[in-house]
Amino acid sequence: MIRLRDVAEAAGVSVGTASKVLNTGTDLDRISPQCIERVRAAAGKLGYERNYHASSLQTGRADAIGVVLLPARNEGLGGSFWSPMVGGMDIEVRARGRHFVIVGRSENLGEVHNGLRFLDERRVDALIVPGYIAAGLGGVPALARSGAPIVLTEHEAQTSLPVVNLDAGTGIREAVKHLHELGHRELLWVGPAPDDALTAGRRDAFLAEAQARQVTTRDVFLVSASAARSDMMKAARQAVLDVSRDGFSHTAAVCFSEPVAFGVYAAAAELGLKIPADLSVVGFDDFQPDLALPPMTEVGHMLVDIGRRAVALAVEMIEDPDAWQRLRGHRETVPSRLSVRESTGPAPRR
Repeated sequence: MIRLRDVAEAAGVSVGTASKVLNTGTDLDRISPQCIERVRAAAGKLGYERNYHASSLQTGRADAIGVVLLPARNEGLGGSFWSPMVGGMDIEVRARGRHFVIVGRSENLGEVHNGLRFLDERRVDALIVPGYIAAGLGGVPALARSGAPIVLTEHEAQTSLPVVNLDAGTGIREAVKHLHELGHRELLWVGPAPDDALTAGRRDAFLAEAQARQVTTRDVFLVSASAARSDMMKAARQAVLDVSRDGFSHTAAVCFSEPVAFGVYAAAAELGLKIPADLSVVGFDDFQPDLALPPMTEVGHMLVDIGRRAVALAVEMIEDPDAWQRLRGHRETVPSRLSVRESTGPAPRR
């Protein structure tokens, strides 16, 4: 077995210098580039592999970042919804030479407090927690008190922890602009009643852009706003069918989410309306746009980008002892984007 001492002798440096280059990655600015290259070349030639446990003892780090998630079997927010964000985190963690750990609940601890145990036991160096999980059972105050590198995603409430959110308004305003340029002057907003920051924020962006373009709007609120995709689809279908009894002249619908848009598709089919010849439809999320027929124009939720930015902030907090204070209360947003497909077209003549 090749030891670190063997590499140091081959490169003509001390064991401490070899360790800094190959194991800890610290104080490299004090080592010449030629020396670093000599050590790495010797390690490659000898086939040296870093001892993870020895390195961890030296640095006090696990070289791992954890994300707290609910069981995958949970539908909606706890399940496949977050898969793109987890994928983005995994890409960024690997690019930064670290390990990625998914933390769930244990027999006697919920997800958040089990994540804090992982931090205390130094099994991970930082933790990323989706806001809907952190908000449960007083999780946000417990996370904030820990003083550890922790980043929240998709969390609207105020907190001292750094947060990465989606700016849904950019994509929604782009959608209204797109429809306006296609000649649509009467638009439907289809979604849950605006009783929280998430639902109100998306609808407010829609209304502001429509007003700026002198476009007439009508709200179609869902009777049920369950997080389950199937329930959202059913509620949206029924809501559109209900308002159709009075007749509507609107030529396009902008939807709160992708499941809501699928419900609008179903209602349009029952009403004999063709998409986009009779009704243009814009969804929100952009997870499975090709499951719709025709493929759906959607505003992207950008969960991959949110995941990557959360990892970047976590790494900054790991590597810089002052970053936790500097990032206290830090909030940043990832802009949403519109992807135009075949569900939107020129406004029909009524």
